[in-house]
Amino acid sequence: MQNVIARKRASYIDGGHVKKIAGGTILVLLMIVVIALLVVVSRNRDSCFTVLHGGQMSSDTNIVISAAIDESGDVEKGGGGKDRAVAARSVPPFRTKEKDMRGTVRSLVAVPLVVCAVVTGQMAQSAEAGKAKAEPMITIGAPVAKVAVLDPSLARETEAAIYKALDWLVANQHADGSWSDTNYPALTALPLWAFARSNHPKKKEVTDKAVKFILSCVQSDGGIYRKLEGRPGGGLSNYNTATCMTALHSTGREEFVPIVQKARKFIASSQYMGDDAYRGGLGYDASSKRNYTDLMNSLFGFEAMRLTDSVEEQKGKAEKKTDLDWDAARKFIERLQNDENSDKANAGGFPYRPDESKAGTITNEAGKVIFRSYGSMTYAGLLSLVYCKVDRNDPRVRSAFDWSVKNWSLEENPGMGPQGLYFFYYVLTKSLGAYGEDVLQSGDKPAVHWRAEVVKRVLGLQKTEDGKVYWVNSMGRFMESDKVLCTAYCLLTLETAAAQ
Repeated sequence: MQNVIARKRASYIDGGHVKKIAGGTILVLLMIVVIALLVVVSRNRDSCFTVLHGGQMSSDTNIVISAAIDESGDVEKGGGGKDRAVAARSVPPFRTKEKDMRGTVRSLVAVPLVVCAVVTGQMAQSAEAGKAKAEPMITIGAPVAKVAVLDPSLARETEAAIYKALDWLVANQHADGSWSDTNYPALTALPLWAFARSNHPKKKEVTDKAVKFILSCVQSDGGIYRKLEGRPGGGLSNYNTATCMTALHSTGREEFVPIVQKARKFIASSQYMGDDAYRGGLGYDASSKRNYTDLMNSLFGFEAMRLTDSVEEQKGKAEKKTDLDWDAARKFIERLQNDENSDKANAGGFPYRPDESKAGTITNEAGKVIFRSYGSMTYAGLLSLVYCKVDRNDPRVRSAFDWSVKNWSLEENPGMGPQGLYFFYYVLTKSLGAYGEDVLQSGDKPAVHWRAEVVKRVLGLQKTEDGKVYWVNSMGRFMESDKVLCTAYCLLTLETAAAQ
């Protein structure tokens, strides 16, 4: 993703910003010419006034000009037919006819003004083009902070931890390029993504090996997963494909474009479009033919499709573009969100899926069973709304953000305690970064500068091994007993929270 954003910014700089700089330089030079002319006019006020107004010019008028350019662009000839040198020194006074002087002075006045107008117009067009090319995009993986987000000491500590955690991943990468359980290539894709965004000295060696393993998991249907029989969700094909295609895309390597394009078709074809509450979302594996979708799988699919959409531009004109039904996706998220009719504690937040919350249920005053909102899923819901391009001031977005602020905590995954804690940090950071709010304020409570607070919390949980750093959750639910998974989550969290 970092490379995608870098390319878009580079195109903006090449196409607009540099033009503005060049135009500005020309404009400054032209202004200098105009100022010099004004100096000449002020020193020869009477004679110039006479020329400009058609009067007679005195035969002994002294003009101090280095060179005069006629309409054809040639240097005028002085006495004896010799070229007058263009120099910074004064030249001897010379006489000129009224007609020649009038044309010269008028040209000196008119030409800079006309060119200034043309350059100004070009600069305005370049600025508009720049605005179009710099259209705000989702910046997950590399959110842009408006100010320096970490003080120098904390920034250095963060950089050191990232480096040591990457060292830990280097030491724990398998010979085939994978990490952790090879049945789930997403567990290799997440560390790959973290390395792709780093400047670690072994970045190329490590990423080349990881890429080779992920490519070995590409299936004929375009998905990137391992086939596993006899379990619900099979090989978790949607989750693995979404994560792997995003990681491959983040490397910025053009040879992966066809693979990502096919993976996009796989994800788009996996969007559930049945006539029920699951419509518009994504589940673990469409091939299982279950009427099933959930928010976590949907988020990974939505993210993958948004972050890789630039590969569609590389298709031929005759090729059909691939995408999700974003209107159906938005409606799925909308149905899932607890509204004001649920109860005060849960309104605005999100459960796991339309008929389940990992945080359990409550019965409200009206006797209705409510699937409880909790931290990680509410941030997943907020981020999904952003991917669905729902405006940040939309009530659905605002209510999700408000729930997260009211229930702010880094000591736990709100509503879940330590369960899923590292995924919680991961999705919180990406969600708030995409939402674009660096300071959280709830009532009369102290303002929270969440980026620094997240970094401090994650750094406080790191564990060391032979001088290297990793993370693991003692509460192993949701696969967080896996050191590689937790370490990848934390690396991406730190890289995102500390991004400027």
